[in-house]
Amino acid sequence: MGDTVRKRMGSQVEVRYQCIDSVGLQLIRIVANGKPVKSFVPPTTRW
Repeated sequence: MGDTVRKRMGSQVEVRYQCIDSVGLQLIRIVANGKPVKSFVPPTTRW
């Protein structure tokens, strides 16, 4: 599940996302080179 995006060295990338799930997402994770770069919990998630 996911897409691969490549960029030139030194350039910046802005990531925008829209996710819809009938159960609700619990965690969104951005992965680069097989390692998590950033993880965050959507504000509507109740743990």
